[in-house]
Amino acid sequence: LGDYDQEEHKGNPDYLREFKFAPNQTPELEQRVMELHKTHKLPCSYVTYALLGSYLVQSELGDYDQEEHKGNPDYLREFKFAPNQTPELEQRVMELHKTHKGQTPAEAELNYLDNAKKLSMYGVVLHPAKDSEGVDIMLGVCASGILVYSER
Repeated sequence: LGDYDQEEHKGNPDYLREFKFAPNQTPELEQRVMELHKTHKLPCSYVTYALLGSYLVQSELGDYDQEEHKGNPDYLREFKFAPNQTPELEQRVMELHKTHKGQTPAEAELNYLDNAKKLSMYGVVLHPAKDSEGVDIMLGVCASGILVYSER
């Protein structure tokens, strides 16, 4: 495209420069997304909780070890994958954890983020507000704009 010459385009309203900023996936971003998941501020389906949980476990514990874990999901009790975590969810996380054998912590975190960013609430920061009639709503601020959530 060439270099932009500010003097050449000075005062020319027909010339427009547009920029798109896409930050790299930094360790800080990865940590923030995982924290949202752990505190259940990134709502998702049962299946997604299980998948994200399995990547979280792979990242923090490494490969599933049959001798150490003995096919029992008790090793997952220290982790919280969902608001209402059940033994069935822990069982599913364990089954998926087995399939991630060989993934490094960095690869597991990248897979976690690749799946988390597909969630509808990914990147949305919610703020309580009231509509024009005084009814409680939530305003979601995200890269694409402002979203309004109400229970109506």
